[in-house]
Amino acid sequence: NNELVPNVFDSALIANQLRCAGVIEALRVSRLGYPQRYSHQQFLSRYRMLGVKVLRKMKAIPSAKALVLAITDDLSSGSYNDEAIGIEVGKTKIFLVQKAYDKLEKLRRD
Repeated sequence: NNELVPNVFDSALIANQLRCAGVIEALRVSRLGYPQRYSHQQFLSRYRMLGVKVLRKMKAIPSAKALVLAITDDLSSGSYNDEAIGIEVGKTKIFLVQKAYDKLEKLRRD
C-alpha cells in the first residue's frame, strides 16, 4: 500500500505489481505447458487407486508407465490416447497438463 501500513492491502496495486514483475505472465505460460510434474514414485503413490484393477493383474512391481497406461485407457474409454488427455511419461517424471490434472484429481475425490 502507498501508506506503508501493515496488513492493509490494495488489490489493484498488488495486481499491477505482479503484472510488472512478470509473475502473471509466468503463471499463464506455465498453465499452457505441463504445470503439474511428479516423480514416478510420487505419481504412483498419489494415483495408484485409479488403476488398481490393472495393477493387481501385474506380477511384477507396478511401474508409473503401467499406471499411466491404465489411467489413460480408462479415461479414453478403451483407446490409448494419452497425448490428447495430456499425460506424458518422461525418464524420471510424469507431466500433466492442467486439464489432465483436474480430471485425475476429480477421479481421486470420487
